[in-house]
Amino acid sequence: MADAPIPTFGAVIDPGGSPQFDDPKSFARYLERLRGQRVRISVRRERRGRSLSQNRRLWAIYTVIAQWSGHEPEEIHEALKHMFIPRRFLELPNETLLDGAPSTAILDVEAFSSYMSRVELWALEQGCELPNWENFE
Repeated sequence: MADAPIPTFGAVIDPGGSPQFDDPKSFARYLERLRGQRVRISVRRERRGRSLSQNRRLWAIYTVIAQWSGHEPEEIHEALKHMFIPRRFLELPNETLLDGAPSTAILDVEAFSSYMSRVELWALEQGCELPNWENFE
């Protein structure tokens, strides 16, 4: 039987370094179910994932590069991810690390914007003419 999904709880870390939970009662109820059990706690900073308009624009850029190069947009996507996004490593419960392929899906808005800028600059350096994306939606 598969384990139930692990719930997540939003919080802000106060000036004293303690979490102030968005829904403290829900968090307390969850902890109550775990009373007496050993647990592992992970904390990570919340991030805003890439926006849909950013993703649409990136695929428009890939399409222009693909048309210029004679390749498919998906091929361009795969090649440029490997050029500009660091590989990621996935830790398994037994502490084994899997070497995972880079992914744009894990980038937040700022990192995604930086990635798009690097892709556009690279395309221009190769001689691919890109349209003005100022009013892209």
